[in-house]
This record gives sequence, structure tokens and C-alpha cells, in this order.
Amino acid sequence: MRLRHVVAGDEAALREIRLASLRSDPEAFGSTYERDACRPDDFWVSWAARSEAGEAERTFVLTDETWLGLVLVRLESATRAELLAMWIAPEERGRGGAQILCEACAEWARERGCEELTLSVEVDNERARRAYMNAGFVPCGRTKSAHGKRILDVHLMSRPL
Repeated sequence: MRLRHVVAGDEAALREIRLASLRSDPEAFGSTYERDACRPDDFWVSWAARSEAGEAERTFVLTDETWLGLVLVRLESATRAELLAMWIAPEERGRGGAQILCEACAEWARERGCEELTLSVEVDNERARRAYMNAGFVPCGRTKSAHGKRILDVHLMSRPL
């Protein structure tokens, strides 16, 4: 597996892996397959361009011949970044991909002066929570997160940088 960040021109592959994540694990995300499948092309173009610029956010992928994993990291404040949209293809889980993606996010955030990396993970997603803990995140609370008509029960986790 190779790690790289999304750049302009990656729109089709970005859309494909995002929809695969929502199809595979719909309960793990605030968005839905139906919502993201209907997004216009400029949504994906803009996402890829923001990642390439890397100023306020970056999207990393794991790849071999195809994209196997995805994560987005975004600045939330001058000292904090948030990890979002993490997904590893089911057949690749348990091979260290989550650790690689978390480290990429931590390094990107650290380079921008952040002192903390945060995330939220669905309470019932025990496997993901364990993966995050193995990557240095610790639980720091629990909350409800509203996403349209969906209400997610999530653990909040944090990792000092």
C-alpha cells in the first residue's frame, strides 16, 4: 500500500471511494450514499482542489492499483485539526492502513502548528474505536451528532500532537 494525497484530476476516484465507503458502512458516516451520489461534479472537483492546495484541509488515500482507504483532515482552529471520513476497504482492514492514515493526518496537522487532532466515531463502531486508540487517540467524551434527519451517538476522541 502506498500513501498519497488527493490532487486535482482525482475527482472520479475520490467520488468512487467515497461512495464505496457510504455503501459499505452507511452507519459510520454523517452523510448518506444517496446524498453524496447526487452531488454535482463541481463538488468533487472542489474537494480534490482543496486537498491539493493543502491549506485548510488535505485528503489522503491508500492505494495500490486501486484506492483502498480514505481520510480527510481539516483545520478547526489555530491549534486543532479534525480527522473525518476515515474508511478502509473491508478486505484491507487489519493490515495497518488506519494507522498509516492517522499518522499522515497527525503529521499534516503538526506541520500547521496544531497541538491536537480530534475525531468522532459512532459508539457501535468498536473496531474503528480500537484502531483509533492504537493510533494514539484517547476517549474524551460522548455526544449526539445531528446530520440532517440522522442523529449519531458518537465517542469523541483526541490525540495530542
